[in-house]
Amino acid sequence: MWLSEVGHQKPNGPSARARALAAIRSFFKYAHRAGLLRDDPAADIPLPKIRMGEVRALSRDECGRLLRVVGRNPSPFRKVRDMAMIVTFLLTARDR
Repeated sequence: MWLSEVGHQKPNGPSARARALAAIRSFFKYAHRAGLLRDDPAADIPLPKIRMGEVRALSRDECGRLLRVVGRNPSPFRKVRDMAMIVTFLLTARDR
């Protein structure tokens, strides 16, 4: 009942409702394990299914622009670090 109301008070999507429910479930689980509650009232409440959005890969131009922006960092350490991270992300990304 509470979960159905969360979406009507504010325009919350499935992810926001899932986070709120996960927090409540975690609280009751803690209270049960700590001996504050005899039973865990939220144990049997399933988390809502979250639909993943479409994954879109960056174009070659977008990759180049991203690398140019990272390459402008005035700190040599940060430039090398950020470039390594971005290149790793770009090279290990997979199409789904």
